[in-house]
Amino acid sequence: MRKHIQRNENMITTLNQAGYSFRLINVSNESGFHDHPNDSGLLRQYFDLRRKSYEEDKAMHGHFNEGKPDCYDFMSSHMLGLKDGTVIGGGRLTFSTPERMPLPSEAPKFKFSYIYPEVDLHNLSYGEIHRFVVASKYRNVSFFTLGLFWCIVLELAKYSTYWFAPSIPVKARLYRRIARKLGLDLFICKGLAFVREKYSNIELDLMVVNSEQGATKLLKESKYPHCNNLYSVTNTSVSQSLYELPDVC
Repeated sequence: MRKHIQRNENMITTLNQAGYSFRLINVSNESGFHDHPNDSGLLRQYFDLRRKSYEEDKAMHGHFNEGKPDCYDFMSSHMLGLKDGTVIGGGRLTFSTPERMPLPSEAPKFKFSYIYPEVDLHNLSYGEIHRFVVASKYRNVSFFTLGLFWCIVLELAKYSTYWFAPSIPVKARLYRRIARKLGLDLFICKGLAFVREKYSNIELDLMVVNSEQGATKLLKESKYPHCNNLYSVTNTSVSQSLYELPDVC
């Protein structure tokens, strides 16, 4: 597993030298978070890319609010991948703690804790990956997709024991292949009837990673001191009034 971590770090360094970079933007209206115009512009690029990607992908078209912003975008972290300063990919990371609201895929009648009753998720921090997209022009640049996913994993490993990624089956299989190349232990819950009304009741597979296992366990144990050199981090406040948000988040 350690060789996977070193290899992945070298991959990010190679991408940086080729003009690719990664940036984590933490979005919140909490005190200490200020509006950074550059962050707002990058987020708008990411939201536009999401919308366009969902329109192009027949399997995703019409679902997941068509990739448009929702209220969770303003209480989540966004890992963005850039090429020469332009956003070409990204993913949303939302964390749940005992003090916070449910994750995007959770609802009054569904919680991830129902799937793992033997694990006390009520007293743990756990996360969800959502809205993962890569611009069509760069989907064949496999190192970029791997690098973006790895940066997301690094951030999740800092704070979460478990993290989840609901997705349509074809995307779930793609993410599992990506995870395996990175040395991660990701499994898909088969036979799980996971549907949400706000997602047009389409059936979803649920991918799960336990960060107490595999490469993510090593990351947590070492606190992975080099990760801050692989992507930049900013805290920003973005006005929701700039966007048309759905009535139901």
